[in-house]
Amino acid sequence: METLHDIVNKYEPFANCESIVAYLRKVQPKWFNSPYEKMGAIPINASGYPLGVEFMSEGSEDTCQLCTRKLFKLIFSKRKYASATRFVLVHNHPSGSVEPSPQDCSVTRSLIGAGILLDFNMIDHIIISPLDNWYSFRRFNNDWWE
Repeated sequence: METLHDIVNKYEPFANCESIVAYLRKVQPKWFNSPYEKMGAIPINASGYPLGVEFMSEGSEDTCQLCTRKLFKLIFSKRKYASATRFVLVHNHPSGSVEPSPQDCSVTRSLIGAGILLDFNMIDHIIISPLDNWYSFRRFNNDWWE
């Protein structure tokens, strides 16, 4: 298990959505080219450092299910994420299009609300693709967080 010292020496704190995508390219490069949708969460500590990537689920070529309870349960139950204060949701679109689906939008809004209730806020939801493009819900829908 990586210590905070290891993390600080290896990664930069997240400053923006570009730094989140750069981190994913380093630690989960296979997600960009997976033929199936994958979904995960990146727990983040109070200083903005990523504490790892928690794989949540794998779906088909064009869909992936997420259980809100499972997401929070997995993060809260792991000792390595004990210092996490917030998180980023991330998933891939194997088709190459990063246009969010209505389900992507619904999940994002639900997790924003759940995070507020639990005082464990989702700071962004990033969609990545094999074409090296990506979509940040925070960048294009910042008013959802207000």
